Amino acid sequence: MLKTLFLSIAISPLFVVAQSSKSTIKVVQPVRSGKPLPFKNALDSFSYAMGINIGYNLSQSGIDKINPAMMLKAFDDILAHREPLFDVQTSNKCVNEYFAPIVEKKLKAVKERGEKFLEENKKRAGVITLSNGIQYEILKDSTGPKPVDTNSVKVHYTGTFTDGKTFDSSIGEDPITVNLRGGVISGWLYILRLMPVGSKWKVYIPAELAYGEKGSRAIPPGSALIFELELLEIVK
Repeated sequence: MLKTLFLSIAISPLFVVAQSSKSTIKVVQPVRSGKPLPFKNALDSFSYAMGINIGYNLSQSGIDKINPAMMLKAFDDILAHREPLFDVQTSNKCVNEYFAPIVEKKLKAVKERGEKFLEENKKRAGVITLSNGIQYEILKDSTGPKPVDTNSVKVHYTGTFTDGKTFDSSIGEDPITVNLRGGVISGWLYILRLMPVGSKWKVYIPAELAYGEKGSRAIPPGSALIFELELLEIVK
């Protein structure tokens, strides 16, 4: 199963908090040129670090502006155990409604970029386009047997976006075992049944046969993906 199949969301550790032998939290002062930073105590450092984390998360989600006063009021109400102006249900509805057009715009842009790439890519010599939209080119041919639906196979792979950036790879590690009944993206299940053992193909998979409009931890929704797949063996 692809390592990128699982979703995990976590606050990134942008600051490492120094600790003494008694685990007493100290003021964090990141090294920067110019004037000293305005942190007087550990609470200042922690508060600013949380702001960076939240700011990055919002920015990566497509938010480029916010009302800081309203956000601070919400923080203060919750931490002071005062009743907030929204209940949780209303809050979630508000966030989802605000995000909806932003998410839709990003999704449309990613899908259009992938579709444009595939449209141009199929014109290249050596690229074969299948009826379901998957494209491939043979990097290393083989006369080995082809797996069937009931088989499991061992595969080495490297996954990249259409801009060439690698998001996942098994190279340098053990190959992965794929059950052709399921467990990976449908584009893999389809193309692996066409590959003879010992071959290596470069495969271009449309978004709808990859992670679709949901995406995954490392894959933005609507992404067309590229994989170099080497079919090593059919597992007995």
